[in-house]
Amino acid sequence: MGSHLTRMLLNEGHEVKVVDDRPEVIARLKEELPPNVVITGDGSSPTTLEAAGIARAQVLAAVAADGSPERRKSRFAQPLTSATQ
Repeated sequence: MGSHLTRMLLNEGHEVKVVDDRPEVIARLKEELPPNVVITGDGSSPTTLEAAGIARAQVLAAVAADGSPERRKSRFAQPLTSATQ
C-alpha cells in the first residue's frame, strides 16, 4: 500500500520519503524505489522525521498494508502547515 502511494506521488512529481524500521521491508523498498526515498527508522520518532525532512513537508501520510491494531491506528493523512510554522 505505501509503496503504491509512493510511486503514484513520485510519478506526479512530488518529493516523497518513506520511513520504515523493518529490515525486510527496507530491503524491498530500496530495490523498488529511487535512491534517497527510503529512510530507515521509526516513523513515530521526531529525530527520524526531522532527518526525513518533515520541516519541509506539506502532508504526512502513515499507511499500513496489514490490519493489525498497532498499524490500523496510523492510517491517516494530516496537513502539516500549522505544525511546521
